[in-house]
Amino acid sequence: MPRARPEGGRESADTVVVALGELSPGQAVMLSTYQSDGDLVSTAPRHLELSTAAQDADALLTELWDALDPRFRVAAVTFAPITGVRGPARHAQARAE
Repeated sequence: MPRARPEGGRESADTVVVALGELSPGQAVMLSTYQSDGDLVSTAPRHLELSTAAQDADALLTELWDALDPRFRVAAVTFAPITGVRGPARHAQARAE
């Protein structure tokens, strides 16, 4: 399986910094390290802007986790950037081979 490469094929990793403005109720931004079409997995090029009915970080985490294909679930964390990177987390269970 080919390895995903940073922009331009460099050996070093890219670092992306996202500064968000005020989000209205129902708006969320997802930062992901990987993306998949169900067959191929590659590095995610940028953040995704989402709409949600979630009213708090726990509800957003449940909504996000339930929407992920179980084959590709690894971990997820939801948080409000203004309060720091602290919030509910969920990890996939290791599968027996």
